[in-house]
Amino acid sequence: MRSFSNWLAFLIWTLVFVFPVQAEVSYSQVKESLEGRHWDPPKSYATLGEEEIPHLLSIIQDDYLPNYYRFRALRVLEHYPTPEVSTFLESLLQPTAPPLLLRHGLEAYASAFSADQPKAVRDLAWQFHDHPDPELRLTVARAIRTISPDEFDLLIQQEPKDWVRQAALQ
Repeated sequence: MRSFSNWLAFLIWTLVFVFPVQAEVSYSQVKESLEGRHWDPPKSYATLGEEEIPHLLSIIQDDYLPNYYRFRALRVLEHYPTPEVSTFLESLLQPTAPPLLLRHGLEAYASAFSADQPKAVRDLAWQFHDHPDPELRLTVARAIRTISPDEFDLLIQQEPKDWVRQAALQ
């Protein structure tokens, strides 16, 4: 009897630790991870993993969801610097997009890809350097600041709003 219980314990241990079953992450799980008054982005992405990326992309594209879901999903994407995320963000950041979406999207893109793809970040950010929205121009300046100090200085000199210049320099 004792050998049977040892064998059963070994079998259970093997199934649990050697062949763990990965449950697929659902859209609702990803959406729930973006909820909460005291939302914490690192905790959100650490609990689900890369299999959440397609759901995050769906959430960002859903115009019927409240913006906080969409912007939080963009913040989580910062932690996945994959080609899929890069392509998605580049297609999202078009001049016709709303300035608030551009701001959050550019922040995510710069955070995810500044280290590995500085030229791509610089090129994408630069196309919005003269946008009418001053907060977007501030986001552009912050994205370019560490990548290209010379262009950052040029942006600061050309910036018409004093508060944008001051905030970009901090």
